[in-house]
Amino acid sequence: MNRFSLEDEKDENEENHCSGKELRTLLFLGIFLRVIVFIFQHPFNNDNYFEVVEFVFRHHILPVTGLMPQSQHPPLYFIIASLFLFFGREKMVQLFSLLLSIGTLAVIYRLIKEVEFIQPLRVKKYCLSLACFLPQFVMFGNFISNDSLTFLIGALIFLQIHACLENPGTRTQDILAVYLGIGLLTKIFFLPFVAVLILLVVFINFLRGARRTQIGRRVFIFVLISLLIGSYKFTENMIYHRNPFIHTLDFSPEWAQGQRPTYRGLSSFYDINVLKLIKEPTISDATRHSFPLMLYGTMWYQYLPVSNFRGNVTRLKYLGSAIYLLALLPMLLFAVGLFRILFSFPALLHYKALDGRCFNRLAYEAAAIALLFLCFLVVIGGAVKYDIWSFLQSKYFFVAFFSFIVLLNSGLEYVNKKDKRIQGLVYCTLCCLFVLFVVYFLAEILFLFVH
Repeated sequence: MNRFSLEDEKDENEENHCSGKELRTLLFLGIFLRVIVFIFQHPFNNDNYFEVVEFVFRHHILPVTGLMPQSQHPPLYFIIASLFLFFGREKMVQLFSLLLSIGTLAVIYRLIKEVEFIQPLRVKKYCLSLACFLPQFVMFGNFISNDSLTFLIGALIFLQIHACLENPGTRTQDILAVYLGIGLLTKIFFLPFVAVLILLVVFINFLRGARRTQIGRRVFIFVLISLLIGSYKFTENMIYHRNPFIHTLDFSPEWAQGQRPTYRGLSSFYDINVLKLIKEPTISDATRHSFPLMLYGTMWYQYLPVSNFRGNVTRLKYLGSAIYLLALLPMLLFAVGLFRILFSFPALLHYKALDGRCFNRLAYEAAAIALLFLCFLVVIGGAVKYDIWSFLQSKYFFVAFFSFIVLLNSGLEYVNKKDKRIQGLVYCTLCCLFVLFVVYFLAEILFLFVH
């Protein structure tokens, strides 16, 4: 019996070593891709974040909302990025974003490796490949923009939620509060996280048998830590504008007028004709009034011309058509995964009957879905309020990028219970999609050399 136990343990160790090696190889490829893209990608996208970085560097003060187009953002990224101007110019600041992007990928790698319900190895590899090669995730992580720091903090929050569920205690909850505070000091898109994480803290302490006064104290400490770190921009806005949530768009900039009208009533919500995107892979009158198509386009391809990679406005744009077509599969997997998770929520009401692993999985999936859903509401609400299409970008969901990993895992788990032929078709299609992601970058780089 001992001999068989030792052999089983040896086989398990060998399998873990093999899985670790394959995942590390994917991580290396993802980092390598980011570095190559960084070499050829210009530092700027359509939003001039560098203007704020330079302002902080030259004047040693923080600009108030409305002073310049991107000054509505909290200051953390700009403060740190301005330090890189001591060593160079734009490319050096962009290097900071590259380091943050690599850090984000490393955190996602660690999560995929550690989260027990993302199984087997094959599923882990496909989940990590999505983070490694998705063009928009790579590109927006490399720009001079607070998006790169936003993605990293979002990933760290997901890592800490896992830690809070695995090792519930005041220390893990305090670290989660610190991450949330840092997020609020980086981008206002972390506001939706506040409600979900407070509920998570209440739930965890309730399950530990804490009294109401203890739960109230823990929530108070959690909120206090988050606000002490992250309330700067909201306080500044209240002082200067009597509104903690003021946005640059509230000042009616001229560029926004050129994007109106975008919202066309209910038709903007139910137009899901992806064939329009396949025919016109970049922004056009046929698709820019459809919220679903705008979000789909900006999720999988450079639907908006946001960089010096301009092959997407030539014949190379039809790479986007192929990507959109193949991306229907992961979208279907997301949908299947979402319904599987939603149907499992009632089990949380019977938490006493669940073992620890099952409960932790359900709670983690619930938190992931809630965070993504609230981000979705913010994006849709902003697009309707300001009536501009530039609000309809899936990059805003990347603050909760690991939610897509959770959905993909759940969808692939369903596929793995099906016929081998269906499994083969699904995994083959995903492979083709990931290859197309890499081909897209190679084509854009080659286009730069030729032109």
